[in-house]
This record gives sequence, C-alpha cells and structure tokens, in this order.
Amino acid sequence: MISYEEKKRRADCLRRWYFHLRGYKARSVERRRINQKLAISNDNFYKMLEGRTYINDQRAKVINDVINRHCIAGLEWDIFAN
Repeated sequence: MISYEEKKRRADCLRRWYFHLRGYKARSVERRRINQKLAISNDNFYKMLEGRTYINDQRAKVINDVINRHCIAGLEWDIFAN
C-alpha cells in the first residue's frame, strides 16, 4: 500500500529539483530526457510533479540516472534520499 506521506515527499523532492534548474530551457531539456527514458508524456510528468501520480522505485532510479548522467562516479546525487 502506498503511503500518502511518501507520495507527497517524492513529489516534493522532484518539484524542488525541477524548479531549482535555471531557466525554462534547462527544465525543458531535463523534462524531455526523463519523459524519453520513462516512455511517458508531458502530462504524466506534470502529474508526477503535482503528486497525483506515485513515483515508484523504478521511476525514481531512472530519474536519478538522468540527473546524474554527467557526474563523476561516487558523487552522484539522489534527489529522493531522506
């Protein structure tokens, strides 16, 4: 069973990272990469941002992989970490 608090926490983490990006162009690039990797539409991405769709563990892993694609090994950033 999905906890409401965990669903809200993951949406807040994604929202915090997404709106931390500088400018609409950077947001668009990252959104398109995540959508491509997850094979979802923009509508589904925005539902994840709003917290209307649960971000399961597989989606969280893919999102973190997209975010950390240029990072040095060992310095990866997990946006969903507590």
